[in-house]
Order: sequence, then structure tokens, then C-alpha cells
Amino acid sequence: MNFSQSPSTWDRPPGLSRWEVSPSTGWEACPTTILDDSTFHCTFVEASTSKLSMRRIVLVFALGAVAMVLLMAQRERPHVYAPYEFKSLLPREVSPAQYQQVDQRELESIAEQGWELVSVVPYIYKNEERGSPALAPRPIVTMTYPAYFFKRLKVTR
Repeated sequence: MNFSQSPSTWDRPPGLSRWEVSPSTGWEACPTTILDDSTFHCTFVEASTSKLSMRRIVLVFALGAVAMVLLMAQRERPHVYAPYEFKSLLPREVSPAQYQQVDQRELESIAEQGWELVSVVPYIYKNEERGSPALAPRPIVTMTYPAYFFKRLKVTR
């Protein structure tokens, strides 16, 4: 091909599509369609494979962005709980298998310190035989020793 000639004088069969070569630089400028020997214009030949790959890439990036947004929305946030202190009063074991109830004065002193009673639950169930050993069978009494659970807001110092 002779680049010194104008593009209209290049040897091209009419109706062929090709890349136009710039006479000054020798680089391909844009795809052209040759209509006849004197006219040609710039057209973009659809490359279906590159268009399809670009659609796939855009789709993958879009799905990735949506997944990232959903994962960030699902990220576990720290739960904000009121800062409570908890305390429990349990029955005392005086001797093996012998228990003492929680003292009433101890319950009152805890209430004066600002502790709120949350729960009272049976902590120990104990079957005790009552009466003299001469009685056979001796009556059985079920004793319940409760545990007391308290809470209060943490005091920050």
C-alpha cells in the first residue's frame, strides 16, 4: 500500500470493511466501510465476543459489589446492653448435708445497697426425716433452700 496517495486512491475493492490506515502515522484509526472508490466512512464493526466478555465482566463486578454491600450490612454489630452487675446469695452448707437459709438481715442490707431482686429459685431440695427414732417409719419432710439473684447498674468509678 502506498501511503503517499490519498485514501481514495488506494487499491480497495468496493464494499469491503477494514481498518483505515492513517497515511501520516501508519496506525489504524477506525474501522471503515468502503462504499465505492471515492467514499468511505468510519464504522464500528461489532465484535460479539468482546461485547459478551465485557457484559460478563460488568455483571461479575456488579454482583460482587452487591455481595459486598450485603455482607457489610450483615456484619455483626456489638450489642449494646446496659452494664449490669449480678450477685447471688446461696444457702450455706453448715456441715455435710446440713444447710442454713440465707439470713433475712443479709437480704435487707443488699437491698439498701441498691441491688434489685431478679429471681428466687429453689436451690436445694432435701428430704429430712422428722420425729423420734422410735417412730417407724419416721415422717419425711421436704425442705427447700432458695437462692436469691440480684442485679444493679454498674457503678463507674
